[in-house]
Amino acid sequence: MLNPLQSKNGQNYVVLDFDQVNEKGVKKLTDALIKEKRPVASIESTNRSYRKDGVATKKITFRFEDMQEMELQINDTGDISSVKLNKKQIPGPTAKNINELASYIAKAVKKAAPAFTKSLAQKLRRAVASNTAQKRPATRSNVQRLQESKSYVASLKTDLDELRSHVTKQETVRASLVSDIEKCRSRLAVEQALTKSLQTKITNLEAENV
Repeated sequence: MLNPLQSKNGQNYVVLDFDQVNEKGVKKLTDALIKEKRPVASIESTNRSYRKDGVATKKITFRFEDMQEMELQINDTGDISSVKLNKKQIPGPTAKNINELASYIAKAVKKAAPAFTKSLAQKLRRAVASNTAQKRPATRSNVQRLQESKSYVASLKTDLDELRSHVTKQETVRASLVSDIEKCRSRLAVEQALTKSLQTKITNLEAENV
């Protein structure tokens, strides 16, 4: 559960429920992230506290569909004391409510996406290169070298194509979620209009029977 808290400097900021630093406790936040087009793929949290600098602390990690992850460190007061994006420390939020917190997370993940994807592709290249080098014999003919080179290029192309396909699929998932949200909003608008119409008819009937 997310609540506003009055800080020492008189400013309001959003905090997490320290008793529920888990999927249930951040449900409103994950719902807000869907609206920000950054749905969470999975959440990791034991909801167990440990002491850091004498303060009871818990951690929760959000994993997104493009494989990025954000770790939030929560103090026993419920405030977010530390944020790591893809294992790197980043400035914490100054969000006053759940929507601002979701916006902060979504913007940080979006900004880091290009560098993260590039890094992931580089890791794939190194893994393929390392695997190829381990399989090479001590002495090779030019024909063997050419064949190895072709195999390496083909393998690398396959890995990169898979990565592009993964990114495309995630964009499709996001688009689908946004479409579903808009459909729900449309249905809600229709139901609200129908309810208003029925209320008006009831009011008119009551007036006629007076």
